[in-house]
Amino acid sequence: MSKLQAAGTSARNRYPVAGQSLAGVQLVHWKRRDLIWLVVAAWPVAAPAQQPEMPAIANESSPDPAFAKATAAVNEKLKDSQSARYGAMVRKVGPNVKGKPAEVVCGSVSTRSSSGQYDAKRPFVYFIADGATFLVEANPQPEDVAQIIYGRFCK
Repeated sequence: MSKLQAAGTSARNRYPVAGQSLAGVQLVHWKRRDLIWLVVAAWPVAAPAQQPEMPAIANESSPDPAFAKATAAVNEKLKDSQSARYGAMVRKVGPNVKGKPAEVVCGSVSTRSSSGQYDAKRPFVYFIADGATFLVEANPQPEDVAQIIYGRFCK
């Protein structure tokens, strides 16, 4: 009999048997199902860390008042605000403006055309600090200021 067998190994595979010590170290064989149960049990603890801090999509029950202010400001720029449908709105911190980071709400809106169909989504930027609102035109030109601002703060 070898030294390993005397210290608690099986003769067949020469690995320590579960629960027996080898040189003062407790060794345990894990079965696959035991390992899977361990991972499943730890999963709820790790999962909340992956949740975003802020909602990505605004709805009427959104707790962020900046989304409501952005919606009202964009409605003022629309011809037919009653038919406005808002897409995803996201609150972001953009590049510095006058030495301070600019907090903005980026989103999109579509309205009904004269034919009753909804137009393509038009992007907008709402500056939270001063309420400035930029709504990209339906057919923007490269030099369109709203298009440039949306590209700088929201993409």
